[in-house]
Amino acid sequence: MPFPLKTKQIKTEAPVNVLPEYTIRTMKDDLVMLTAKPEKGTPPQKLPIVPQKISLPSAEELVSKEKQLLEVPSKPKAAPVKFPLKLEKPKPIKKPKRRAKPLVVLIIILLILLGMGLFFYWQGQKNLSPSPQPGPNPQPQLPQPTEALISVDETAIISPLTQTSLLELLKQEAEKEQPAETLKRLAILKNEEEFLSLPEFFQKLRLSIPPYALAGLGENYTLVLYNRNGSKHLGLLTEIKNLENLKEHLTYWEQTMINDLKNFFITESPGRPATTIFQDNIYQGITIRYVNFPRPDLSIDYVIVNNVFVLSTNRELTYKIVDKLLKTNE
Repeated sequence: MPFPLKTKQIKTEAPVNVLPEYTIRTMKDDLVMLTAKPEKGTPPQKLPIVPQKISLPSAEELVSKEKQLLEVPSKPKAAPVKFPLKLEKPKPIKKPKRRAKPLVVLIIILLILLGMGLFFYWQGQKNLSPSPQPGPNPQPQLPQPTEALISVDETAIISPLTQTSLLELLKQEAEKEQPAETLKRLAILKNEEEFLSLPEFFQKLRLSIPPYALAGLGENYTLVLYNRNGSKHLGLLTEIKNLENLKEHLTYWEQTMINDLKNFFITESPGRPATTIFQDNIYQGITIRYVNFPRPDLSIDYVIVNNVFVLSTNRELTYKIVDKLLKTNE
């Protein structure tokens, strides 16, 4: 805070009630002095000195001076240091490269050339081969059965199902459409690669045959389905391995053949036979052994033609098979 300056008061002693003496001065004397010409050789008279009033500094000026004396001069601000905008990265020290061995370089070049050659060869083969056209999903290829013992109109391959019996599969095939008086061969698969053998066929269809009679039959067989006016009948043809042994045991088999072959009728049960004794029927000079059932289109016939054993459930089917076997032998 500024503090007031104390000034000393100067005491002057003056007489009381006495006027000071003043001289009266006019401008006439000044003008005379200005207009008068100085004589040569005499210096000009000095102008009267006018006394100047001495003015003391004011309190505000004194306070401002005290502030200036009390203020500590501040340090000058240092100029900001300017850094470069981009710092140069130190250059990495280059390690001396090792020279590859000539053999390694040669092997690498040969591998590159070999890869390029294989690539261009593959591209050329790709351009030459026609692009595969999208088609239907390919069906799994089934194995093909051996050649049938007689000529047939068509062949159907039956795939076995785990929970479906062979008799049921044959019934389902008999329900399908088939032209009248035609023969359809039925090839029954055992698995994806094999067909049922003859003993397996008798076992799966639950047909009984004496072992000695079965021993006289060969491995190759053909099973056919015949359509007679909408009624379906099965026929079996097998090669004969031992003719004399088969003839002997067929006469014994006649005693149980009707019951043993009841599942050979796949569309309907034949019922009781008209006679229990097999009889002879001559056709094309060949003897056919048969037994009839109440329905005229149902029977059990068996015959041997050209070393082929034929078993049938319909007389018309038996005649058709005999005709084909005789024609094949011509």
